[in-house]
Amino acid sequence: MDKKMKVSFIASIAALAMGGCCVDKCCGNKAEFCCADKECGYVSLFDGKTLNGWKVRGGEAKFSVVDGEIRGEGVPSDIGLNTFLTTEKDYGDFDFIVEFLCESGNSGVQFRSTDRKCKWDPLREVIGYQAEITPNGWATGRIYDECVRGYQHGIIWLDVSTPECRAKLAQSSFKKNNWNEMRVRCEGPSIKTWLNGHLVADLLDDARASGFIGLQIHVQGPEKPGVKFVPGVARFRNPRIKELPRPKSAKIVNSAMNANIAAKVLGEGGTNDFSVVTFGDRTVLRLNGFEVYDSNNN
Repeated sequence: MDKKMKVSFIASIAALAMGGCCVDKCCGNKAEFCCADKECGYVSLFDGKTLNGWKVRGGEAKFSVVDGEIRGEGVPSDIGLNTFLTTEKDYGDFDFIVEFLCESGNSGVQFRSTDRKCKWDPLREVIGYQAEITPNGWATGRIYDECVRGYQHGIIWLDVSTPECRAKLAQSSFKKNNWNEMRVRCEGPSIKTWLNGHLVADLLDDARASGFIGLQIHVQGPEKPGVKFVPGVARFRNPRIKELPRPKSAKIVNSAMNANIAAKVLGEGGTNDFSVVTFGDRTVLRLNGFEVYDSNNN
C-alpha cells in the first residue's frame, strides 16, 4: 500500500471512530457582527494618540500614529525579518477585533506569538499564529504559522480544511482601498477568524496557548538601482479585546506512532508526532503539527 492509500485508509478509520460526519453548510454563512464595545466587555488597546502598551519587534519597518490611526510603513531593508507592532501584554483566551486598511504590500494580525533569537541579533524573529491580510482580500483571514510551520511540505495555511466556498464568501465582502474588520477568537485549542463578520477559519490547534498580539508589515528587501521603492502600507484603528476564561472542555491527548498517515508531512522512518485535539463534540487529528482529519469536515 503506497502513502496516499494509507492516508485515505487511516482517515476513513478515523471518521468511523469519531462518530460519522458533519456537513459544513458554508455557502449559507451570513455575516455575524458581535457587540464589540466596552459594555460587552471589550477593552480598547489604543488611545488614539500614542503607542503606549505596544512594542515594535522583528525588522526595520516603521509604525506611527497618524490622524488617530496606527500606520505601518515598509522601508528598504537588508534584514530578512517581517516587522510587528505588538502588545506588551500576552493574551491566551480572547476575542480580538481590529479595523484595517491595507494599501499595499502584505500584512496580518499576529496572535499567541513570541519572539526568538535569530541571525540578525540583536533583532529578534517573531513566531506564531497569524491571520493573513492582503490588499485585494485574497486569503485574508486564513491562518499562517509565522516562521514555524508556514510553507513546510508545500502547505501554506494551518486551516487546510477551510471549505473553499466559505473562504470565497468571506473574501467577497472585502472592500479594496477601504476599511475592513478582522476578528480573531481563541478559546483553548479553538481558533476562529472572521472577515467583515463572515467566518473564515475554524481551527483546532494546540501548539501555543498564549502570547502577544501584533500588527504586521512584511519585509520588502533593499532598494534596487533604477527602481522606485514603493513601501508597503497598512493602517489600523479601533483595536479592542475581550479576555475569555480558559474553557474546561479543552482536552489534549498526545502520542507517537510509526505509520504512513499523511504523505506530505510524514517523516521518512523513525517516530512521528501524532495528536488528538477535542473541543466540545469536535475532534481534530494532527500529524507532525499538521491537520490530517477534522470531524467537522468529513
